[in-house]
Amino acid sequence: MKPIISIIIFLGLIVRLFCIYNLPWTNSSDLNNYFWAGFQTAQGRSPYRLWAQHLTGPRSDVLPLELALLSLVVSLGKTPLALRGLFLLADAAVLFLATRVLKDQPRRQLWWTFLYALTPGPLYFFTMTPSDKPLLLAGVLAVLWLAQRSDRRRVCWFLALVAGLLAGFKWLGLFIAFPIAWSCGRRRMIPASLLLLSVGLIFGLSHLLWFPDWMIVYQFRQMRFGPPLHSGLAVLLQAIGLPMPPLYLPLMIASWALIQILYLRGCIQLPATLVFSILAILLWAPDTTAQMLFWLMLLVLLVVNWEQPVWIALVLVSTTWMTLMAAAAIGQVIPGLPLVDRLTGLSGPYGGIPLALWSHLPLALLALRILGFLRYASARDLHRPL
Repeated sequence: MKPIISIIIFLGLIVRLFCIYNLPWTNSSDLNNYFWAGFQTAQGRSPYRLWAQHLTGPRSDVLPLELALLSLVVSLGKTPLALRGLFLLADAAVLFLATRVLKDQPRRQLWWTFLYALTPGPLYFFTMTPSDKPLLLAGVLAVLWLAQRSDRRRVCWFLALVAGLLAGFKWLGLFIAFPIAWSCGRRRMIPASLLLLSVGLIFGLSHLLWFPDWMIVYQFRQMRFGPPLHSGLAVLLQAIGLPMPPLYLPLMIASWALIQILYLRGCIQLPATLVFSILAILLWAPDTTAQMLFWLMLLVLLVVNWEQPVWIALVLVSTTWMTLMAAAAIGQVIPGLPLVDRLTGLSGPYGGIPLALWSHLPLALLALRILGFLRYASARDLHRPL
């Protein structure tokens, strides 16, 4: 690891510690839910059952594997600060794994690390708004790192294990299970099927915890497949007259299938396939937030070429502006966030059309890069295939 990158990572973690201990404003809505669920579990109660009885109170809308981790951390730390420490460790893991994933693209490695460590976006979306997104990002980066390794015989089953754990943690592993199995199975049906089965088995076994109380999570997620909310693309599409509720699943399936076809035809290699498989599903979700859109953009920046100065500037400026707009909008709901109150006229209210537009700005700017990448992908711009 280059000294300058080590310094950036160190400074990024110091800034996060400062935010945790010194900033008076925090959007703790997700953090409170995590702590409540973990505390109830640590006390021997089922948060799923309690939540089902009082749906208007704190939520436990996490899968059993994540709930087990939350309860372990809460039982050791006893306070929400313990969970913020977990997320800080996840940030450190993200920064380290990103340097491994991008080791063959030194300029992209430098700027991606700088973007995550020191720019306003991650500090606002992941530190001032504590959530499990750094844990998920670390999991995806671990998969990407393993997918680049050359010792495939030793790595493949471990790669399937990590994908299975990621599926049990937040479903993401299910979105990338097929390309992992197909690549690791060397494009042969039987070994690919066994690897795919192993991911599904890990996902299924994780649901033995608190069975069947976790059904409330799936019921809650299903209820959200109605009118769009937050700042997702569905908000914009419904605003122009599209009936979104019946379109969510068809759009997800069609987009995901297109990525797999491009992969099978050799147009894109495995790391890009993994990233775009996740993007294809989550982009159409009815409850996508600005935070999730920022998270998706970070993934895309791992596999598309944005190393030219113009694109570096566009990424830094657009992500900063997106962050300011999200902060201004949420500041109308959770007062006390300084310095952004004068921007509310531009951001609009939370859940409104202006915020949805600003939240998609970085991905919109990268759209031509993404489409060009999918159409004209070449070995020069891709990671090594597994």
